[in-house]
Amino acid sequence: MDAGHPAHAEPERGAPLPAHPERSLPRNEGGGVEGPSTSASQARPTLRLTGAPTGSRSKDSSTPVEGSERSRGARRNRRASLVSCLGAAATLLFAGPALAREDLSPHAFQKLVERTRGAIVPVVSKPRGMAVIIGVEGHLLAPADLVRDHALTVEIDGRKLEAQLAQRDEALGVALLTLEPGAYPAAVAGSASSLEKGRFLLGLSLDKKGKLATAHGHFKQLGKTRAGLPTLHTNVPCGSGAALFNSRGELVGIRVARKRTTFALEEIRTRLVGKAAQ
Repeated sequence: MDAGHPAHAEPERGAPLPAHPERSLPRNEGGGVEGPSTSASQARPTLRLTGAPTGSRSKDSSTPVEGSERSRGARRNRRASLVSCLGAAATLLFAGPALAREDLSPHAFQKLVERTRGAIVPVVSKPRGMAVIIGVEGHLLAPADLVRDHALTVEIDGRKLEAQLAQRDEALGVALLTLEPGAYPAAVAGSASSLEKGRFLLGLSLDKKGKLATAHGHFKQLGKTRAGLPTLHTNVPCGSGAALFNSRGELVGIRVARKRTTFALEEIRTRLVGKAAQ
């Protein structure tokens, strides 16, 4: 031991250790030991987290990089949706009408002409023109301006036959005539109201020499005159009296001279054949 330092006496073995003055705790009235003060000033500080609790993630907890990635992804999704919508609209606007267009091969066209030409007959009385047989019993449709003295003469299979006027409709510009009893190659009646846009149409007429003239085009839409008469809008280039057939060989309309109007067959039959039967 150094002389400058006081010696610390070692406690004897087995002697009790002295109580530390700072660690001694006061006793309460019952003899129990009082615990440390739990005041706010003496409470142990706790670590507080500013983020979201474990197991959940708030919007504010995302890093700037993650938020930027989500924003770019959302923009890409919106652009993809817009492109998809525009593509669908373009398909409806442009592909739809193209799919509805109907055309015939040269062979099918020729067969259609052969199947329908028998109903087209020349008017050999003056003024000359053409008529369409619409009934096997001998009903004819012809432009009203071809009828003179309530009759006209047609040629069928080399025979000249006189047709008598049954009804005339000045609003339509069409006349209904009847032939003598017999069997005739009549056109099969069709319905203009069942036509769809782009459907194929065959136009049959006779030229000035009396030869068969063919034309073809497509149906556009149904219309009406100022008087409310149903008409067909087509791009078939044919003249007055021409008969229009669909691709099944059914007669659907008659072209008249007045403003190159095509009237629906069902309207003609209703106004003329119906009156004639009364």
